[in-house]
Amino acid sequence: MKTKKFTLLQLFNVVDGRLSTNIDDVYDILNHVFSTSVWTHEIPAYMDRLKAARPLWFIVIEGELNTLKAIHGDDFKKLTKIIRDEMNIEFDIPQL
Repeated sequence: MKTKKFTLLQLFNVVDGRLSTNIDDVYDILNHVFSTSVWTHEIPAYMDRLKAARPLWFIVIEGELNTLKAIHGDDFKKLTKIIRDEMNIEFDIPQL
């Protein structure tokens, strides 16, 4: 199974749905996970497919983000700063 490294901050983009880094990271993650080349107008559909598939890594990242939100609130700027400064670890993300 082919994997690729992404940081927690990059994965925040597709798990939370808010753009925490840049749009290129969203393309990179979706292209890798689905082994395709996603077009801009297809992003919402691929995001829906990813959320429906709920691979293990997605559940783990979602749990991490939910824990952060429970502790620090859902302030986007605060969350992205905490992740970037304190816990921006890499995850090996497999393809579906």
